[in-house]
Amino acid sequence: MEKCIGSYFFKNYQLMPTSSFTEHLTDISNGIYEVIRIINKVPLFWEEHMQRLNESLALKQLPLELSPSRILKAVEQLGTANDIINGNIKLLIISKANNADNPWDHFLYFTPHHYPQPRDYTEGVKVILFKAERSNPNIKIADVDLRRVIAEQLEKQSAYEALLVDPRGIITEGSRSNVFWIKEHCLYTSPRCRILPGITRQAIVQLCMEKNYPVLEREVSLDQISEMDAAFLTGTSPKVLPIKIIEDKLYQSASHPLVQDIMKAYDKMIDDYLEQYLINKWS
Repeated sequence: MEKCIGSYFFKNYQLMPTSSFTEHLTDISNGIYEVIRIINKVPLFWEEHMQRLNESLALKQLPLELSPSRILKAVEQLGTANDIINGNIKLLIISKANNADNPWDHFLYFTPHHYPQPRDYTEGVKVILFKAERSNPNIKIADVDLRRVIAEQLEKQSAYEALLVDPRGIITEGSRSNVFWIKEHCLYTSPRCRILPGITRQAIVQLCMEKNYPVLEREVSLDQISEMDAAFLTGTSPKVLPIKIIEDKLYQSASHPLVQDIMKAYDKMIDDYLEQYLINKWS
């Protein structure tokens, strides 16, 4: 069951009490969504999230025109109404095929999040392997059953994330993140066509290009992970998170110079975005 935190949520731009959330949102299957991190009331990388949402709608051939400015205003109002300055907001679009007059429902709400602890960044985290493949990885669609099964395995094995493995033994992405591998100072990540192109992943590729770190979009198989020097996850909640262990393979990712530099560069990118957002807002 989908969860909403705080006292209020938006449905079709109408503010409603959280007590009625489950009455209005009964099924999120195949809903298209974005999860946006809010830091000091600022929606991080807002423009990129809206672009990806529109791309998802286009790929699904859904004739829906969104107003980014109207949604942004609702995001700000939601934070004020709930008195929440840091967290994750989900923007969810549900198609109502049997309602020609009102074919869409838009939901905007604070969703539970799991941010890594400080020691996770200094030591790295445990991840597991999970045999699964998204049917349409380029579209951010809610897959309730897959998410539930993976959540059960993560809790059972005390792991932070699960890396998805396709039938050919190729590791594509995390269940809620992207993954980068490092070997001999070169970074590898899955081809864009095989994954959900994460906003943080996109930022890391940009940072690496600016620093002249080679990044190759190549498939990495189960047989190759033992050859890698380090690995890290990227995502809205984890940011850049070193991997310590995959199954029985141990990595010193948290102390790897390349990983440390990328972590610092990404944190600076966030700080720069927050500062520029506020300058633009009040100028």
